[in-house]
Amino acid sequence: MDIVEQITGTRFSRQTLDAKPAIKNAYEAKRKLQQRENARPDAIRKRSPAELTTIEALRAQIDLRDRLIAERDATISAQSERIAALLEKFARWGHQLLSVSNLTLDMLDTPLPPASRS
Repeated sequence: MDIVEQITGTRFSRQTLDAKPAIKNAYEAKRKLQQRENARPDAIRKRSPAELTTIEALRAQIDLRDRLIAERDATISAQSERIAALLEKFARWGHQLLSVSNLTLDMLDTPLPPASRS
């Protein structure tokens, strides 16, 4: 953040950066990558079944499953938030468009002209 402050003369807070979807998504992707590297679930798979007792094997499988479920849930949650933000943005654009100009909903619903492919 010090480099950004030197270049722009502005220091951004954590909350400001978190409000930017592109920055938040990049941060989440980096954090997930680091978690995967630290967790190393492939190290569990490399061990032969003979090396693990039955209880250790079951615990390792449960831990791996729980991690995969947590990653999936985080991804679904992030995508749901992104979809909701886009829907809100489109609704806002539509409202702004109708309030600024003399367009009607019927005009906006007219189909697009066919593409000329000559």
